Amino acid sequence: MNKKILIFVVFCIISFQTNAKEILQTEKKQPFSFKIGYSNIHIDHKILGKEKIKSIEYIASYDFNHWGIWIEHEHQEIKKLTSNQYAIGGQYTFLKNKKYYALSSFGIGVTDINYSNKNNIIKADYIYYPLSLEFGYMPHPNVGAYITYGYKWLKNKNASIFYKNIEISDEQSEDFNLNGQTYSIGIRIAF
Repeated sequence: MNKKILIFVVFCIISFQTNAKEILQTEKKQPFSFKIGYSNIHIDHKILGKEKIKSIEYIASYDFNHWGIWIEHEHQEIKKLTSNQYAIGGQYTFLKNKKYYALSSFGIGVTDINYSNKNNIIKADYIYYPLSLEFGYMPHPNVGAYITYGYKWLKNKNASIFYKNIEISDEQSEDFNLNGQTYSIGIRIAF
């Protein structure tokens, strides 16, 4: 699955790059942008099973010509699980005209996951690596909408498992590594 996503990203960059000079926007650009959106990650784990985790994402970015940098915060809260994710990264805009744009982004982040039910508590810290493709529509130079498709690799740094308040595990086991496909949709404001 990971190889398919990487091949898709490389294919998109190469195919759009061949025509990019003809369609790139030459108007005054707004280098700062703020995005807020709804995000979803689909995890399929051998121990934890399948799960769809929904979140709200907040992203601030600054664009230098085709390259840019971004910082992101995601907050997830479902029934018995809470998580906060913080990431930084870079992006490359490979298609841009007056109303449409497409970019690929990559980064590194940290997250904490807290899960509790009647008898069990799980606390885990992860380093994660997000990779995504974003497509946007800007009907106005300052306001638009975006949609992304991507993948996140979450590497366990420390997972603690408690049963009836007694710690039964504290480790960096690869069994707790997570990864999954991500989707998001939201509003982008450029200034």
